[in-house]
Amino acid sequence: MSMLDGPEHQTPVRALHLELPNFRAPIRHYRSKPTHTDGALDLAAGLTPVWVFRGRLAEGLDWTRRSLAAARPGPCPLRLAALNAAGSMLAVAGDLQGGRALLREALHLVWARNDHRSEGTVLVNLGLTFLHEGDIDEARKSLASAVAMLRRGENAAELARGLTAYASALLRSGAWAASEEVLREARSVAVAVGNPRIQAETALAHAEIVSATHDADGIRAVLLEALEGFSALEDVRGLGQCFGALARLEARNGQWRQAALLTGAAEGARHDSYAEIPPIDLAETLSTVLTLREALGDAECDVAWNEGREAPWRRTGDVVIRGEPNGQPAKPQPQRERAL
Repeated sequence: MSMLDGPEHQTPVRALHLELPNFRAPIRHYRSKPTHTDGALDLAAGLTPVWVFRGRLAEGLDWTRRSLAAARPGPCPLRLAALNAAGSMLAVAGDLQGGRALLREALHLVWARNDHRSEGTVLVNLGLTFLHEGDIDEARKSLASAVAMLRRGENAAELARGLTAYASALLRSGAWAASEEVLREARSVAVAVGNPRIQAETALAHAEIVSATHDADGIRAVLLEALEGFSALEDVRGLGQCFGALARLEARNGQWRQAALLTGAAEGARHDSYAEIPPIDLAETLSTVLTLREALGDAECDVAWNEGREAPWRRTGDVVIRGEPNGQPAKPQPQRERAL
């Protein structure tokens, strides 16, 4: 799966998603054979980008946890990879406590194996879990350690990801200048690696930093950069994060209907990707919703909200990127198909 780290990332994820039906039978076969369970772990964990970015989170968690349960216990690298994958997916799905437990188990395996190459990756995921919970101090500790280890290694893509998460933790702790400096390094590494997903993620984190300056045009420009990246990758989860950030920006600017529409689009993307709003962002999200209902009234807010929620996410992304009049996406399709 190393090809997922480079500029060719977009093509294999799309191809793997198309081939997903052909992977289910081998996973089931390997899992049922006591001597072949490592194959199930390898496939289930290796498909993590498809599970997370293509709205298959529930299926991915099911396959990975079942494969872990069927596998032999012990400090093998495949078990470590599966624990790391399952812990990360649980955290994205909103079970932060369960995700943290699996990631800690993965970290113990790392130490048992003296596997410095994997330690940085697991610490990035653990740090992100702390960050989403709102435990900023623990997030900073984990991510600072992760970045220090990754700087000594050769996985530049993971370093860019760790730097991006560390910049967000620094910003949440009030260290704005340090956060900006770390993110500048993250964006430089991401460009050098040529990984479009990490470039989109660093752009989204950059928008969070720029928001502290209240420069609406600057925030929008960086968010549109992230939105274009996630749209090209067909990353529904990333698009949902962009829609949510844009909704908060439009609400601050008094563009109430557009904000309600984008809030609905963000909810629709979360629905399709099985992702939950991290606890650290809940208060701001609820505040935005209450503001919209007060400004528009319940009826008008619901109309715009449902329009955004039911519209195809690709169409909504195109509308926002191109700046079409009133920011109104096409009329909703008769039925939104949940990705299963």
